[in-house]
Amino acid sequence: MKLRLLASLIATAPLFADDFVINLKDPEYSQGIVKTEKGGVITAPNLRIQARNITYINTKTTQKICAEGDLMMEYQGRIFVGEKLHFNLLEKTGYLIDGRSNVGIWYLGGDCLELLEDGNFIINGAFITTTVSRSNPWEIRAKIATISDGNALAAKSVSFNVLHVPVLWLPSYKTSLVRLKDSPIRYRILWDKGLGPRFSARYRFFSTDTFAAFARFDYRIIRGPGGALEAEYNSKDKRTFFQTRNYGALDKIFPDENGSTRYRFQGIYKTHSEDDYTRFHMQWDKMSDDRMVGDFKDPDFEVNTQKVTYLEFSHYKSWTFTELSVRPRINKFGTLNQELPYGTLGVRPFEIGRTGVIMENYASGSYFDYVYAKVLDEIIGDRKAGRLETINSIYRPFSLGGFTATPRAGIVGIYYSDSPNRNATGQFVYTYGGDANVRFSKQFQDIKHTVEPYAQYLGYTRPSTPVDDYFVFEIQDGYDRLDQVRFGLRQLFYSKSNPIFLPTLSLDLYSYGFWGARSFDQTIPKVFVDLTFNQPSWAVFGGAGWNIQENVLDYGNIRLLWTLSARLAFGLEFRHRSEFWWRKANYDNFVVDFARPLDELLASPLSDRRNTFLTKLHFRISPRWNMQVQTHHGWDRTDEPPYHGAKVDFYTMLTGSWQMKLTYEYMPNDPFRISYSFKLIK
Repeated sequence: MKLRLLASLIATAPLFADDFVINLKDPEYSQGIVKTEKGGVITAPNLRIQARNITYINTKTTQKICAEGDLMMEYQGRIFVGEKLHFNLLEKTGYLIDGRSNVGIWYLGGDCLELLEDGNFIINGAFITTTVSRSNPWEIRAKIATISDGNALAAKSVSFNVLHVPVLWLPSYKTSLVRLKDSPIRYRILWDKGLGPRFSARYRFFSTDTFAAFARFDYRIIRGPGGALEAEYNSKDKRTFFQTRNYGALDKIFPDENGSTRYRFQGIYKTHSEDDYTRFHMQWDKMSDDRMVGDFKDPDFEVNTQKVTYLEFSHYKSWTFTELSVRPRINKFGTLNQELPYGTLGVRPFEIGRTGVIMENYASGSYFDYVYAKVLDEIIGDRKAGRLETINSIYRPFSLGGFTATPRAGIVGIYYSDSPNRNATGQFVYTYGGDANVRFSKQFQDIKHTVEPYAQYLGYTRPSTPVDDYFVFEIQDGYDRLDQVRFGLRQLFYSKSNPIFLPTLSLDLYSYGFWGARSFDQTIPKVFVDLTFNQPSWAVFGGAGWNIQENVLDYGNIRLLWTLSARLAFGLEFRHRSEFWWRKANYDNFVVDFARPLDELLASPLSDRRNTFLTKLHFRISPRWNMQVQTHHGWDRTDEPPYHGAKVDFYTMLTGSWQMKLTYEYMPNDPFRISYSFKLIK
């Protein structure tokens, strides 16, 4: 039987200004009361009640719904279940006995849920967990909890229980359940040989939609306690981000370390304008010693500062750009080229008239102070100076069919307020060069073959000041006479049967020609090859360089990535470097080969002789268990012993959405390191 009542019956209830529907099976009616014990549904805007036993009371003073048995309720877009419901249609409030609901990944409920008019609700005798089951391995308990604004939790008299045993109690706790995507508490047990076991616990004690604060406690039986305060902020518009980690301890990484109190303060702050034309970035990392970074190897403590402290500001307009950076040394054990500050100003490249010639202009001003971890002033002396630089260049591309050539020319001028001779100096360099390439393609039945011969020429005139008569603060100071050309043949093969969009095979065979290099006796001293195979389940990346002058393999890289099945994947990589291969930030920059003789480079730390072998394996033991193995092996360094490292991780899913991780690490200075942790990953 279906009873339909008009809105006039409840005209005082704006929420139900439209008619609502009562659909009951075998209902009974008496003196304004409609009820059933055989099931029914009541629906209205923002409201739906379904239960086995339903009573609807409609009198002059009361309009109420009572329901129990197989009860489910949808109110203001949220689903509730419980034992018994009392809902006042006039006041748009009610209460749910033994009620439960969810917010995101969290399941919450309690002895009594008070439903408020605005969709918020209050839980008396509350619990919060990640499992649907009534028997939970862990849960948050509270005397009273309020859910407001859809996801904001505010609770009083809070306890965190594991296996029904309280492990932490707080008088109050606030957080955002949407932001709370992992456990508010994390535990970890770590075992280091020589230092013994370490227990670590991390607790989120405050959280909102944009901000979270954490406290961490560490205790090592041999070395004593440690603690940390952490905070994170991410604005709602995603334009501003702040993160800080601050740690102090009586702990030590190695048993023979001096001192007892150690600390690390690190953080990052960055923001940008709505149009993204203005950006600000600041990060810092202050440590008591250079080994402090080893205390927290787990990713949730690092903020990716790489032990670097700096500030950067940039602003871009339609025709100009401005950048400012400051890089001070705040850790005395570090070697750093301090920028105090470094500013740049540039103009957007523009065409000169209608000639097709493009011009670029760039200028910078800075004060550099190169400081060392150890006192080397007696040997090297102070390395600090004001520095002004201008870089101006022009280029003009020419195209004919598939052939493109772009000649280039420019000037570089640098002024230093001080020098090794203790007087102001400068250097002036002309730059010249260009690049050219032509592309041919041929389509076969199943393969497309592309061939691209190319050449790139770069030249510098001899600087007006010898390299030993000015300070070299960075690679932009290291100018010397240079004449080099890179020429090669690049080939790409695309297969129709390959479902990926990358070339099935790419091959780049190239070499360099040099004129006047002090470390090379031949015009073409080296040849190189880069090779890549791409298949859906495996890929090979390789590269090699042969030193014709010394008749040795200068460098070789080979890396294999292979997914054998849904359960097994692995990677292998081998790296070789000869003593004639230099450590450089830019391997295509050969200024050092022109500036220094070969015997001087071989005797310097730039010589990078070594062999390295890396492995990585991921194996799914079962649907719930995974294993990951990584190894690192190195040998053949001059005057250094071989080294070996390994890491084995076991992952498994516990009840609900919890992941347990067991890790064993083998390192040369710590051959026995075991850690255990668990976290929420749903």
